[in-house]
Amino acid sequence: MSIPKIIVSDENGSRELEGVELDGFLAQQAKDFAEQEKLKANAEADYLAKVAARNQVIERLGLTEAEADLVFPPIAKPIHLL
Repeated sequence: MSIPKIIVSDENGSRELEGVELDGFLAQQAKDFAEQEKLKANAEADYLAKVAARNQVIERLGLTEAEADLVFPPIAKPIHLL
């Protein structure tokens, strides 16, 4: 595995992260990515649950999809899941 070259800018100019700073940066980046994936998974599960609930109501009422769209607006998929 190659070690990425990370360059940061601060009040002293640009510099490459090395050692403990690089390890901390990469660990935080991995943590942030995992959290983002968890949030996406939760949003996807919430979206699918809402769609399923809407479909159950539509089925119980015996509506066509066109009729249902007039009564119950379709559930919008969150933009970060598109």
